[in-house]
Amino acid sequence: MNILEYIPFQGDPPITRKELEKRTGLNDRTNRAFIEKERTSETISPVGVILSSSHSGGYWVSDYEPEIKAFNQEIISRIRKLQKILIHNEQFLLLKSRCEINRSIAEANSQ
Repeated sequence: MNILEYIPFQGDPPITRKELEKRTGLNDRTNRAFIEKERTSETISPVGVILSSSHSGGYWVSDYEPEIKAFNQEIISRIRKLQKILIHNEQFLLLKSRCEINRSIAEANSQ
């Protein structure tokens, strides 16, 4: 299936996930998998790229450079936020591991 056939060009209006389900006859998870596959494909579509926004509430295809660059900036921002969360969680696990090691050492020394 070519997901690009179901997503409007220039997003006027963007297609919602619910509407995409109706048009494709597939569930949301499957549609999102097709979208991810298209977004990460080594084959670049000459039509444009799939963009999305929680603000606009849906997906659309665009070949408009400023719009694609703005979308890329949103992705970079999300990546940075997620990276901070990942670092925080890894630091917690490291601290927890050190505390468990120290507790084991203390228990061994008290015996």
